[in-house]
Amino acid sequence: MEVSFKRIKSLIQRDFIIYKKPLTYGLISLIALIIFIAWLPTTSGNFNRLYTDFWFGWYITFLLGGGLLLCSIIFWEFKSATGRMQYLSLPASNFEKLFSRSLYVLIFYPLLLTGLFLMIYSLFRSMGISDSFIGHQAVALKYIWGAYLSLGSTMLIYAIVFNNYVGPKSFIVSGFIYLVCVIIAVLIFRIIMSDFFVGMTMTHDNVMIFDEEKKLENMGKTLLPLAKFILWVGLPVYLWTVAYFKMTEKQV
Repeated sequence: MEVSFKRIKSLIQRDFIIYKKPLTYGLISLIALIIFIAWLPTTSGNFNRLYTDFWFGWYITFLLGGGLLLCSIIFWEFKSATGRMQYLSLPASNFEKLFSRSLYVLIFYPLLLTGLFLMIYSLFRSMGISDSFIGHQAVALKYIWGAYLSLGSTMLIYAIVFNNYVGPKSFIVSGFIYLVCVIIAVLIFRIIMSDFFVGMTMTHDNVMIFDEEKKLENMGKTLLPLAKFILWVGLPVYLWTVAYFKMTEKQV
């Protein structure tokens, strides 16, 4: 079955019709919560102004926390066998179903959240009680968006694989995978840098001979473009591919 943007549009329209009420309540709750969090510090007796770190910190919290929560429930139909069967039997390919749901959490939600924060920030800025929305943190923002893209794609896989309790199950599985990766990375580093270790301890003298700072700086410059590519392209594409095949297995 060829990819049809008409079918993708139909899937989005269907979801909007079915989930119109929850979406409306969720949007109102999100706006109210952001305004409440921004208003709360102003009630303090020693309040001065809402600093840039305040806006940036809460924006990242809502992006990662709220976004990953949304990813975990995006395939709400999978909670029951009937809902799962009805959704998977819709006249659209698995790719189109996955693509439409991915749009909600990986594109629409970040754009909506950014717009809401900018509007609410502008409101408090107009009252003269707020610094700029983003300052020096702007450098890190693209990496945070890239991390969200990869983390959100991972959560989509969990949402497809696990029918219930997606959040707790994904936390346990991700924690285990992270621990295994850290152990493997430490062992690889230990093998590659064996000349600079005594047992499992890196000696300071040898590190100085190695000219640590300069070497690490050059290594960072070399690896940064690769890291960007992996974060923005390689990892998300790989995760979407895994999610697609998991969706296919679900249908079978």
